[in-house]
Amino acid sequence: MIETLTTAIANELLRQSKDAVVEVHDVEAAEINGEFNLEELAIAILEAIREPTDAMLTAAGGLTEGETGPTQTWQAMIDAALADD
Repeated sequence: MIETLTTAIANELLRQSKDAVVEVHDVEAAEINGEFNLEELAIAILEAIREPTDAMLTAAGGLTEGETGPTQTWQAMIDAALADD
């Protein structure tokens, strides 16, 4: 998931870079010089995490009965995505 997110960020920066300089070196580094729309970047990130990974689904499915509210499910899925690096 981390690679999916970094790829989405890099792609969105490149898409917006018509008046800026963006040099993406790999999924871990980019050189940026210019102004970017952070709202569009946030949208790109949310679109990238819209489809959960298997690990995220497993984490959500492994919650106990008392932990299955929307907040706990979301947090378990995000924790699994963060661990997937």
